[in-house]
Amino acid sequence: MKTSQPLPLVPMLGGAVTAAVLGYSYGRWRRRGPVAAITPAPVEAHPPPAAQPATMSADGIAEHLAAANAMINLCERIRWYAEDLCHELRSPLTALRTELEEARLHPRQADTARLIENALVSADRLDRVVDSILVMTRLQAASHQSRERFDLAAVVRNEVLMASLHARMRPSDPVVVWAVREQIRQALRNLLDNAHRHALGTVEVEVRHADGTVFLIVDDDGDGVPNADRRRLVERFTRLDDVRRRDEGGTSLDLSLIQAITEVHGGTLHVEDSPIGGARFVLTLPAAQP
Repeated sequence: MKTSQPLPLVPMLGGAVTAAVLGYSYGRWRRRGPVAAITPAPVEAHPPPAAQPATMSADGIAEHLAAANAMINLCERIRWYAEDLCHELRSPLTALRTELEEARLHPRQADTARLIENALVSADRLDRVVDSILVMTRLQAASHQSRERFDLAAVVRNEVLMASLHARMRPSDPVVVWAVREQIRQALRNLLDNAHRHALGTVEVEVRHADGTVFLIVDDDGDGVPNADRRRLVERFTRLDDVRRRDEGGTSLDLSLIQAITEVHGGTLHVEDSPIGGARFVLTLPAAQP
């Protein structure tokens, strides 16, 4: 024989309350009629709140405009970078494909040694593009915690000694910056590589400090960059083939990377005439606070 279980208390109470509410509502509906039952109660009218005049200071308006202009500039730079990226990837891929197709069409006449050498050159260039992309993507992720205080002149001196380039460093006093050391090294390597590709035989490097600003200067004795092209070179860092047509092995992304690193660190980059006859690239950084 099964033992009867007590009925759940909560459902029972819920059912009783529901029945009472429905019964009360039905009674009111019967007394007032169907129309009254569905007519909403009058709502007391309240005047709408007075419109508050929009106020913004001149400084606030200027900040909003500056932010909007910065966003527009960023979008434009991203578009430029994407165009340059496609160009830089397409060039070595096209060269590699041409070599392989030629070898397939004429396998007996194919120079295997030359084919391998040209393929390696294209692969090296692709590798440089990929490295530039990786550094670019990590720039914004680098927080202030990644920065450290270090002597820029010592870093530059070490890079000049380690690089297998015909470069010399002019006397430079120690100067401390607060930056991501490896990113500054990358910018310096790209500057040295760029100068080496265009120099006739001399590359000189110097570090200066004046009024809270650090100047990293790289000179070459090559063809230089005409005044008309300098602004475009700084803004977009195009290759300028007609001007620096002896450029081999480099990419426009190399200079774009220098610009990006400089901007992240609150600095600038510009081109001017070099006293030794070619181009002078000047990278500035804020000096570290004492």
